[in-house]
Amino acid sequence: EYRIRYKSADNTTGEHVIEVPESSYDIWSADNLEYDTSQFRFQYTSLITPTTTFDYDVKRKQLQTLKVQPVNEYDASNYQTKRFWATAVDGTRIPISIIAPKHIDLGSDDDDDKQLAVPVHLIGYGSYGSSEDVYFS
Repeated sequence: EYRIRYKSADNTTGEHVIEVPESSYDIWSADNLEYDTSQFRFQYTSLITPTTTFDYDVKRKQLQTLKVQPVNEYDASNYQTKRFWATAVDGTRIPISIIAPKHIDLGSDDDDDKQLAVPVHLIGYGSYGSSEDVYFS
């Protein structure tokens, strides 16, 4: 799971993880053309969120949406995404990202052991250090 942990170079601002809207996502830093700024720019996508550019104010710990990739006839509020974990025979935790319509009960974030009784189409690969990123398509 990728996270952006902020820590100022001069230790004037407390170290913290930047909170993002969903539990299953891909995130990366973006160009920030201003050197002397309290804003950190990054991009984000998930199974239900098109590529979105954010500015994060590290002093106020506030997220501002700058741009969302437009998608015709799509309403993200009709869907949900969640990260589950499976355990391999050797004990390795394997992340599983699911997208579903809102009316499907995926359980709470604290409910990792929930058994889902819904059909799924499973696509994925993750061996030898290679894996598929979560992204909007």
